[in-house]
Parts: sequence; C-alpha cells; structure tokens
Amino acid sequence: MSTLLAELEKLKALLEAMPRKRSVPREQDRPTFKALTHVLKIWDVTIRPAEDRLARTRREIRSAQRSGTPLKNLPPAVLRDAIWLLWPAAKDGIDRDALQVAILDRLGSNRGMLRRLIDAWLIAFDPDDDTFVAVGRRIDRHLAAPQAGLLAYWKEAQKSYDIFDAVAGPGRIADRLLNDSSGRLLAACRLDAPARASSGYLRAVHYRLSAALPQAIRGDQTVDHFERATRFYAPDGKLRFDEPGPNGAMADGLVGPWLGAQRQPSDRMRDMVLSFLRQHLGDPRVDHQRRWARASTDTRQRVRTWLSALSLDAFFNVVGRFAGNAGMGKQWAARQAFWGACLKGGYIADSWLVLGENAARAVSDREELRGSYGRLNDIDANRSVLLVQIGDLVFSEWTYNGKLRAWRSNSKTAPKLFRSRYDRSEVIGDGLQFPPPQGRTLPHSGPDGISHIDQVWQGRTAALLLRDEGIIIRQEEWRVR
Repeated sequence: MSTLLAELEKLKALLEAMPRKRSVPREQDRPTFKALTHVLKIWDVTIRPAEDRLARTRREIRSAQRSGTPLKNLPPAVLRDAIWLLWPAAKDGIDRDALQVAILDRLGSNRGMLRRLIDAWLIAFDPDDDTFVAVGRRIDRHLAAPQAGLLAYWKEAQKSYDIFDAVAGPGRIADRLLNDSSGRLLAACRLDAPARASSGYLRAVHYRLSAALPQAIRGDQTVDHFERATRFYAPDGKLRFDEPGPNGAMADGLVGPWLGAQRQPSDRMRDMVLSFLRQHLGDPRVDHQRRWARASTDTRQRVRTWLSALSLDAFFNVVGRFAGNAGMGKQWAARQAFWGACLKGGYIADSWLVLGENAARAVSDREELRGSYGRLNDIDANRSVLLVQIGDLVFSEWTYNGKLRAWRSNSKTAPKLFRSRYDRSEVIGDGLQFPPPQGRTLPHSGPDGISHIDQVWQGRTAALLLRDEGIIIRQEEWRVR
C-alpha cells in the first residue's frame, strides 16, 4: 500500500509539472486531478477500526493480562488495532502504560504501526495529557531514521514544522497559519485530510491561534491576519469545530483587540468581525446560551455594543426616512443626537429594533442587520420602535410623533428586548414619570411618557438617567451639530 501511495504522489507531482496550455483547464479544475487528490487524502489516513473489532481487541488484551502474557507478545494485528485504545484513557481493565510500552517497542520494525500511531496521536491529541509528550518524542525519533513512502513525507513535515512536539508544536503551527499567505500550510503539514482536519491536534492549534489573534490583528496587516484566521476557523464556509469551547475562544480572539481601553476598530474591520461571528455563531443577544456561551462576558458585551450601534444607525438613517418624509427631519436629528451621545458615552447596554411592515421591507437587504429585529403589529405599517436599555432602564423611541417612554426592566409593563413579534399594546404601557430638567421647576411627566415636541425632553431624559442610574449626560453632548 505504501508503495502504491508513493507512486500516486509521484504522479501528482508529474501532473503539476506538466506544461500548461491555454486550451487545457487548470490542474486543480480537472476531474482527474480532483480524484487523485481525494484518493491521496483518504488513503493517507489510517482508519479507526469498527467498535466491534476494538471490543475484541480489548478482550484479547485483558486475557493476556490475566494470563501474565507480556503484551508485546500479542499478534501484530492486535497491537496495531490496540493503538486506537491508547487514548482517551478508560476504566476498561487495560493497563495502558504496559500497552504503550508494547506498541512503542514494535515501531522500529513495523512501519504500518508507526503510521497508525501518528494518526491516532493527531486525532486523539490532548494538550493536557502528558502521555502525548512522551509518545510524540518517540515518533520524532523513529521518523529521524531513513524512511520511504508516506513516512518519508511525514519525516519532511516533522523536519519543517516540528509537529510532534506536543508542548510547542500547536503554537508554532498557529503562528505560521497567521503568517501564511499561501493558504497551503495545513497541506504541507499533512493535516488537511478530513480525519486530521477536525483532529484533537488542530483543536489545540485552534485555541493557540485564538489566544495569539488579538495581538496579530492589532498590527498593520490586520485584514490579512483576520482572513487567515477565519479561513482556518471555517474552511469552505463551515466551522471546523462547532463546539462551545472553540466557539468561545474564537469569539474572544476576534474581539479581543478592542476590549477594555483598547482602540476601536475601523468600521470595515468591525463589520467584517460582526459578519463572520453572526454568520457562524448567531446574534449574542438572542443565542447567548448556545454558541456564545463560552465567550467571555466582555466579548459578548462589546459585540452587543457594536450591534446597538448598527441598530441605531438603521433606525435613524433607514427607518428615519419615513419620519423625514413626514416633515419631522429637525426633530429626528435631535433624537439621533441624543441617543448617539448615549452610545458614544458607553451607556447603552443593548438595543433592539421593532419594525413595522414597511420599515422591515426597507432593511431586509441590509447585511449588517441579518434579520436581527422584531416585527411590530400596528395598524400603521410605517411606524417602528427602537428599544434601548441603559442600566436598569428600558426606553421606547418611536418614529413619527410617538411618545418617549421609560420603564424599569423588571416592570410588568416594560417591553422585553429581543423578541421576534410585538403588539403595539406591549410597547405603550404605563411607565416611569420623567423628572424635570435640572434647574427647572416643572412638574413630572405622566406615566404615558413625554412628547418630543416639548423642547425639554432631552433634559427630562438626562434627569431620569442621573436620578436612576447616576449617569451624567450634558447638553453640549446632545446638541445637534
């Protein structure tokens, strides 16, 4: 088998070296090339035996242990299958230390066992299991000897990339992935075959790459590093590891450069990160219990803040067209300035669009929203609502001449954010009374909110924020420029 595969590799190299003519399709587009590549990837990997066969292998090992027969004396076929029982450890009566010694003693004289051990090591790899360190060193030692066939390719991959260093290898691969402009690193490492592409080894690379990513995408080649990372995370548009831990690490890596007091991303980079994360993890405001569950609190909140900015932008610049058409452009600009100041100050924790039929149609093709909004059941298809949460307060901001209302989030009449459907009655319930602006002797508003026609509505809202949340927002911050 090894000789056949080696010859197939030579044939592939010959095909790649043949002169190209304009009338001939690119090598990678030819059916024969694709078939050959598929065969090489499949045959290059030793397949884990079926479970019934492994069950027989367990019985034979336990039988040898009971009779006192050294495990190294088991038939070669049994030891070859036993490689797949080394990891993960299980309480099945097998002495794995003795089994490992027996298998390692046979490696020098059995190339098939070495190939199987390489695949088992990569697929089951666990950076927290010290046995992978010792076995990786033995694989390295055996590959250092003269090799032929597929083992010669493994020898070259180990020489170039030090794959079988269980401690530093995944980190080195992660660093090289971030700096590999060709996109062929995994193929050069022989890690692109389907069984290895989702292996424990590449899961460890995933975590190392995610940890290194915040520093990498702060630099001058931010977009390049982002694209290389996401190409690894989601080859062919599908997540390599759609699991809570890797998903959380990926989100932390992509958002990490802009946490805390770090600089803000460019609009382009923010939109690229949001687009990728929402495509693969969904909206953290809606789906936080599943794919976002293991992302840090800071990461989730930063993404929610970015999404709030997009919601405000859509509300005032897309939905706002309906208000402008109704002769309310000046008043609309004042609303945009006030809530924009709240966003800039970092006070808005969340926001959610609730769109009438016409507004929903207007934003349906906006990629940045990706359907992240609710629908409003109202007799007027032009009306929409923006729900804004600041601390423990929830505000509803309407289009047209709808009043601004506020509630404490635990109030029975407060609308809940992130629902898909709302009736009008659910967003106009009685709420808090707005106090007068500081320095003004005016009565409190009624429980049904305040009108934007009243030129002191910003002052009343600022007074409410100060009273209930301790937030100071000054007039010069919301002034229309």
